Amino acid sequence: MIDNTTTSSDAENDVNFALTICKKVFSNSNIDGDVYINGVLSVVSALSDSYQEILRMRFRENKTYREIGEVFQLSAQRIRQIELKIFLKLKHPSRSQKMRVSYIIAEKDSLRASLQESNKALQKATSRCEALEQIIPQYMLEQLNAEIETMSISNIPISDLGLSIRLYNCLLKTGITNIEGITELKTYDDIISIKNLGKKCVHELFSVMNDKGYVEWVEIIKSTK
Repeated sequence: MIDNTTTSSDAENDVNFALTICKKVFSNSNIDGDVYINGVLSVVSALSDSYQEILRMRFRENKTYREIGEVFQLSAQRIRQIELKIFLKLKHPSRSQKMRVSYIIAEKDSLRASLQESNKALQKATSRCEALEQIIPQYMLEQLNAEIETMSISNIPISDLGLSIRLYNCLLKTGITNIEGITELKTYDDIISIKNLGKKCVHELFSVMNDKGYVEWVEIIKSTK
């Protein structure tokens, strides 16, 4: 496994390794000065031991596919296929966003803004509860508390939902960044009209929304098919 603790002698190797991984993940985009070295090493360290070993041999030791294949008793072509699979995993937003400083800063700012909005909404709703507590029935208070909880969930960004790369990209390109944006889709046609969103992604979206407690939304959408 890759050791994230580095000495001065191998720090340069870690930098070169991280830069190489990022260039592969981001298709040689201009990422100079934007690579979070420790983030890259942390993401790679979360991969399986065999995946880590292949990346180490390929991009630290500069071994060929054939040389790596001899170690694993696999063909060079098979090692190349495994490498492509590894980078497909690394390109998922849940991993790639941890590799770049700009992504981390943007996510931090976004979460701070969402938290501020949530706090404002929570304070307003709490004040409303306190004002009405003495004059409305208990069941109405419970309903109001449920609404407050829903407001908090609705601000969860789609990057935290564990979506597939395809579904994540389709929603993001449509301008949907959180659960609230998803709930603004009112019909089945609204969903399938999203460019490149296939039936498999639709089923995935329903499953995720069910898990987050939006069962009624899913049923309403399904009823419009």
